[in-house]
Amino acid sequence: MDGKSDNNKVMLEGKIVAPFKFQMEHKGEAFYRTILQVNRQSGQCDLIPLLLSERLLDDTKNYEGQLVCVTG
Repeated sequence: MDGKSDNNKVMLEGKIVAPFKFQMEHKGEAFYRTILQVNRQSGQCDLIPLLLSERLLDDTKNYEGQLVCVTG
């Protein structure tokens, strides 16, 4: 093994349904919150809160309606 745990990994595919809003700053790095809508095979959907670093975002873009894949 490479020393990394294989537990608690997730991959979500869905649509961003809320604008990014500033949530907090930690060690000089800003973090933003949004909501990811993930559709289930049953037709129902889950709304998953996401917290992302400013390093992953372009603050000049509107990401609402974009389909994304999130892993972690």
